[in-house]
Amino acid sequence: GTARPTVSSLFLFANAVESNPPKEGDPGVTYFGPGIHKVGTITLKSGETIYIAGGAIVDGNISGTGISNASIRGHGILQNGGIKIDNSEHITIEGIIIINSPGWCIVPGQVDNSIIRDVKIINKGVSTDGSDPSGCRNLTFDNVFFRIPDDCISIKCYKVTKPNLDMVIRNSVFWSDAAHCIFIGPEGNGLSTERVLISHCDFLECKYTSSDYWGVFGMTNGDNMTIRDITIENCNVEDFSNSNLVAFRIESNEWVKAPDGPIRNVVFRNIIYNGSNVNTNYISGYDEKRNVDSVIFENLQINGQRILNATQGRFQIGPYATNVVFK
Repeated sequence: GTARPTVSSLFLFANAVESNPPKEGDPGVTYFGPGIHKVGTITLKSGETIYIAGGAIVDGNISGTGISNASIRGHGILQNGGIKIDNSEHITIEGIIIINSPGWCIVPGQVDNSIIRDVKIINKGVSTDGSDPSGCRNLTFDNVFFRIPDDCISIKCYKVTKPNLDMVIRNSVFWSDAAHCIFIGPEGNGLSTERVLISHCDFLECKYTSSDYWGVFGMTNGDNMTIRDITIENCNVEDFSNSNLVAFRIESNEWVKAPDGPIRNVVFRNIIYNGSNVNTNYISGYDEKRNVDSVIFENLQINGQRILNATQGRFQIGPYATNVVFK
């Protein structure tokens, strides 16, 4: 694989002082105070709060299955592990910092009516996506900061039996050192991702040496997934090192077993990108059935210029891509 760069930046995060945080000994609270705690794997239970206080470093993983009304909170650090929640609802992950996860960092599988809020992830290992939601309904990412050496958020249907429905990604900042900032489509499992809103986000960096994995906004539909009704609005994209703004392809590759399923009804609205735009953006389908249909760019601005056609924005509209509109 391609070597990922080391994290060489200094990050300063300012948080408001917590109001009425849990205290050690509170009922239903597993409390980690300042210091290093090597835990292996902690199991989150229904009705429980795992609280990682400021100054605490929890070394290990957190998992939960078939739970509800539970939370992971605090201003401390989870390191050398991740969070995996399956078949659950009303879960809150809030405030913590995750560093040096060896794999996918936050993995919600069939998790409904839940929120990931004010979480920061800084990672540097290969194949360590920020979050990989699969088969989730009413899942919200709010005010997160992800610097990831892979996909910041990769929406898929990996080892689940339900589709993704009604997901929101808002008020957040993304930085991908290798792959996509937002990616939809691989490992689709014959299901769908529908009704996703990405709003008021900032995209700081996106880079990869191979064009196979370009795209600040990427869709690579495969494994018979349907992607439809995606809205990306009121977002700012800064100049990135080596990628393109948009990459929609229906194809097979290392992570996509078969180029199946269509992409339908994608709206980009009020997107401002200031950068070189040197690499061509592309939108293409695979055949008449597995195609891309209805992609609207409304008030796309590149370097202060409103884009009114594909040539002006350096877009290549490939075969089996119809109703791509700039207005």
